[in-house]
Amino acid sequence: MSDFETQDTEETITCLEITIYHPKQEEKPIFRDLSFCHPQQLRADDIVKFGRDSNICRFNFADSRVSRVQFGLQFFRHFNSSEILYWNWNSLLAKCD
Repeated sequence: MSDFETQDTEETITCLEITIYHPKQEEKPIFRDLSFCHPQQLRADDIVKFGRDSNICRFNFADSRVSRVQFGLQFFRHFNSSEILYWNWNSLLAKCD
């Protein structure tokens, strides 16, 4: 084998950090089901869904007033660009499921 075949390869990892806030979190712990400070690996082509339905959503909100699927994010990057962009699928999720 050549040196090229035995060398370790590098993988570019894209990170996204999201800060969430609810003004009455102490009274209504809507985010109690979320795992904070734990890195998660997601497929780049998936729509990451947030809502109360744990069978559909990757991130669950603990409040009956939240929709089954409250919103979704789909991340993408244009070719030869370092910027990460996203679509917010808030109003379009009903058409996507």
